[in-house]
Amino acid sequence: MRDPKRIEEILSLLGDYWTAKPDLRFWQIIYILRSTLSDVDCFFSEDDVTKKALKSLCKPTEPQQVKLSLASWEEKWNLTIIDQDGWRIDGKSINDEITEEDFFNRALNSTCRGDIAKAYTSFKSLS
Repeated sequence: MRDPKRIEEILSLLGDYWTAKPDLRFWQIIYILRSTLSDVDCFFSEDDVTKKALKSLCKPTEPQQVKLSLASWEEKWNLTIIDQDGWRIDGKSINDEITEEDFFNRALNSTCRGDIAKAYTSFKSLS
């Protein structure tokens, strides 16, 4: 029988991550977690692999303070953020300069073309 304590450990790590990223929705977190396990068949993976992946997501990171245009971040990460007005996000034009962290906050909370989970996971591993 599997150790029931693993359930609370995983839920606690998930809670820590979600608390640190309260703007994320549940399935966005699951999607991001899944992308960190891209080389693993999640159906058959052991819970210690999931715990390790959650711990890596929970590591404190320093946000990138470099400011570039929204268009530059989109090009770097091969993502396109769109809303009802086409290119304006929260009153920002594609030429307004924002940090990379702000770019991902906008991308995760809007319609986005491209693999946001893969890009976000790469960003977090670099920062």
